[in-house]
Amino acid sequence: MLGWLIMPAARARAQPEGHDQPVFSEVVQVHVVNVDVYATDKKGNPIRDLTAADFEISEDGKPMEITHFSLLTAEKGAAGDAEPSSGPATRPSEVVAGESGSAPPDRRLWLVVYIDNTNLRTFDRRRVLGQLREFLAQGVDTQAEVMVASYDRALNIRLPFTSDPARVTESLIELEATRCEGARYDADRRDLLRRLDVVSNQIEAVQMLRPYADQILHDLTLTLEALQEMVEEISGLPGRKAILYVSSGLPRLAAMDLFMDIENRFPTGYALYKKNPFNATGLFDELTATANAHGVILYTLGAGGVPASGSGGVEKEGLRDTAAVDSLETDRSTNLQLPLRHLAADTGGQAILNRNDLLPALRKVADDFRTYYSLGYTPDHAGDGQFHNIAVEVRRPGVRLRYQSGYRDKSANTRMSEGVRAALTHAVDDNPLGVVVEVGVESEADEDRYLVPIQVTIPLAEVVLLPDGEVSRGRLRLFLAAMDKEGRTTEVAEIPSEIELVEGDPRGRPDQWRFSTNLRMRGGQHTIALGVRDELGAISAFTTHAVSVGDH
Repeated sequence: MLGWLIMPAARARAQPEGHDQPVFSEVVQVHVVNVDVYATDKKGNPIRDLTAADFEISEDGKPMEITHFSLLTAEKGAAGDAEPSSGPATRPSEVVAGESGSAPPDRRLWLVVYIDNTNLRTFDRRRVLGQLREFLAQGVDTQAEVMVASYDRALNIRLPFTSDPARVTESLIELEATRCEGARYDADRRDLLRRLDVVSNQIEAVQMLRPYADQILHDLTLTLEALQEMVEEISGLPGRKAILYVSSGLPRLAAMDLFMDIENRFPTGYALYKKNPFNATGLFDELTATANAHGVILYTLGAGGVPASGSGGVEKEGLRDTAAVDSLETDRSTNLQLPLRHLAADTGGQAILNRNDLLPALRKVADDFRTYYSLGYTPDHAGDGQFHNIAVEVRRPGVRLRYQSGYRDKSANTRMSEGVRAALTHAVDDNPLGVVVEVGVESEADEDRYLVPIQVTIPLAEVVLLPDGEVSRGRLRLFLAAMDKEGRTTEVAEIPSEIELVEGDPRGRPDQWRFSTNLRMRGGQHTIALGVRDELGAISAFTTHAVSVGDH
């Protein structure tokens, strides 16, 4: 953590000095839940002529009225720009973000290309990266920001978010020089199969297998923790968030194929019983729940391509007949692919499996990014912090739907804190309130600490003020955090402030609201992120500011 904290400062006022700060009743905000729905035909082609009347939506089993309905598309040739419709609709309004346009912040696409080097073979990765480069060079969305990340026993951000396809291509080329570990897993498995082939009973075989299964489960746990870290890393970004996860597969149950092989050779049921502790289904469920809670869609790409018969290699040494080898490898392939299917299906994404030519399937993924329906409804809760299940049905036959199966109803303060962290990490600037941050001249405090004066200014014309007799009142809430050049961040500080403007004040009505405070900071380069929420207008803004403290 960084060594700074907020120092006391005079309370910000837009009213005459000495006037008490107002206390007034809460204003009820309308809370709309928006669900992005991908509607396709049986071939996976997007369907664009559905209406609100074609859909039914429910939350926690309770039917909801669709109050907002839009078809959003970034494809050329669509009918001109339009605002999302409110109220029951017979035709969708169409919101178009063309190449010359700018997608609104809540519709911007943030795509993470996540290469799992720990669970990839070098040959598979080379083939996949070549096709990914071709796909991404064409642009997945006119307003997309793309990040490249890898898992190498730890999460590595190879390229921060960028809209430059050339930088993405360069990053993927650089990844080809990094190490893959998939071949090591294959070698360990072949060695174990040789040793298992000569055991004479099931107990001995299971005892030999368990250390291997323990290691696989341990490695899988670390893999999923890193993927969950990536989900949380992008959770506060405004707009749509997706991860394209690339690996040769992940086991639903560690070494399941080998437990089944032992059971087939010694059919007593003992191996089936002993495999149960290695079931990782709960870990995958936890990951999808986190992704849905944060609005992150998972797309999964199995890099192995079309599986070859007997790919385990043991048949070359005469240790298995062809039928036994095929059964063993089928069990292995199924075990590795099921989690990829479920991660995608449970979060509204797509799984690309058993394909050598990936481009047609990747273009279907791009269809998701470019064309989808937005269904909005108003639940009877707001910010309760609970997870709520969503179900969407369509009345038209032959239409297939994909969508996230639930969400966590985060409080406004939680969303603001996540937004500030995202602004720090990803340099997000989304500032509809016109917030300006100014940094004054620091003064020495103690040791290597400095007091850094900060002033925040907001045009009052952008703030919602409610009349209350001769007084107009507003309510703002500031969220502030900092990050040093090593990436260490502070906790997010929360600062409430109320505005009171007295009509007829002889000094006139101010044009701006100002707030001043001091930050106690170490010397060095820092980034300050500020989030401001207009509580009455339900509008949020985020901005960042670079600060050099001390002789640096």
